[in-house]
Amino acid sequence: DLRAWTATDMAALLDACRATVDGHHVADIRFRFTDDEYSVMPALERTPAVAQLEATAQAIATALGFHIDGAATGGASDASWVAAAGTPVLDGLGPIGGLDHSPDEYIELDSIVPRTALLAGLLLAVSS
Repeated sequence: DLRAWTATDMAALLDACRATVDGHHVADIRFRFTDDEYSVMPALERTPAVAQLEATAQAIATALGFHIDGAATGGASDASWVAAAGTPVLDGLGPIGGLDHSPDEYIELDSIVPRTALLAGLLLAVSS
């Protein structure tokens, strides 16, 4: 599991891994480092276009009566594939919740309507 904040950092990390594995020799043991465009999750970079989209989302949230902040968690997201294609994207616009991927995962029911309104407002903003 390799993660990086930028595509440049990821490329450097992959190069370092290749160099380490390719340069490592132990008798009777073979090492091989493989990666391809589908096995490495791209970085979800905060580009100027993403910052603009985030500012738009923050303005919409404020107009709806609540506050949102941008955050970088270092996790993996399918949104990374959209960003890698050059499209500004935000992740984490769904309902508020916690304990992800556990038996105790939950959502705060009172966050569903405001977060849906935020998404609708954002769709309207980017489509006009």
